[in-house]
Amino acid sequence: MSIFSFIFAYYLFSFEQYLIHNVQHTSVYFTTHSQKHHKTYSRTNITNVITTNSLFENADFYFYGNVFVFMTHYFIFSFDILLFQVFIAWLSYYLHNEYHNSNSIWKNWKFFKYLKKKHILHHIYPKTNYFLIDPTFDIIFSTYK
Repeated sequence: MSIFSFIFAYYLFSFEQYLIHNVQHTSVYFTTHSQKHHKTYSRTNITNVITTNSLFENADFYFYGNVFVFMTHYFIFSFDILLFQVFIAWLSYYLHNEYHNSNSIWKNWKFFKYLKKKHILHHIYPKTNYFLIDPTFDIIFSTYK
């Protein structure tokens, strides 16, 4: 596999994550995310838990959307590319959890401060900054704040 295959797979997956997160905030059919996750934390201090939800309530469309993405990518990409995308999905999920953790081991790292700041803005302005690790598609579709 060439490096270009990995780059293409990364941006395709990043675009699909952007779409999934966007749909969670803009479609009346997938309101669990905004009703559960965004109301779990304070809008201005995303490490302050206001209410707790079950794992099922927090998994919602993002989890199922990624499962669908992986199922379709199974027929498109080689196994090593698919594993790479699974790693990107895990990294996104892991860092998202760390944004909500006041004692994150990454809290003093510059890249993490930037990502967390953007995620805080997403909680304040829910129809912006849908990305978790890469703002490319928020910039392209003018949802970057």
